[in-house]
Amino acid sequence: INFAFYEMLRNRAALGKIEDEIDSVFGDKEFIEYSEVNELKYLDKFVKEVLRYHPIVSAISRETGPSGFNLCDDFIPRNTKVHVNIECVQKSEKFWENPLKFSVDRWEEPPVPFSFIPFSGGTRSCIGKKLALLEIKVFISSILRDYTIDFDKTDLSEIATKNVITNRLAEDLIIHFKSR
Repeated sequence: INFAFYEMLRNRAALGKIEDEIDSVFGDKEFIEYSEVNELKYLDKFVKEVLRYHPIVSAISRETGPSGFNLCDDFIPRNTKVHVNIECVQKSEKFWENPLKFSVDRWEEPPVPFSFIPFSGGTRSCIGKKLALLEIKVFISSILRDYTIDFDKTDLSEIATKNVITNRLAEDLIIHFKSR
């Protein structure tokens, strides 16, 4: 969520679109309904781009099965540990146009299969993926319904991250909330 707020503050036009969409979908309603969260199409794309650009986990490891595994023209023997660098996959020019640019618009089309894997993929993907995405969208929309956000940092270039099991900002992001 820190990365989401950071990117909103770096991309004010995207923040404006998210605020407009939230106002349009929820209006003056007191409570957010599950069905309405699914109407937040731009916010959904924004969250996906945040997770692509700033994956929470840098890498995943798996072990090949008892019969091994064919990967392109290579055979990986049985019981071999395979490490997948999620950040490299999600920022690869093989799969993404301008991969080092944060762009919500890239989500107008579905990505190449297994090029977006913030929750892993296939049969071993995270069972909490749908809940996590729902919680992120509910949290962000709940905050932005009632507050405008800003922060002190004037340099909006890339912020440093650190990896301590999960990726996180290397410095505190002080966000100011002002009632709307």
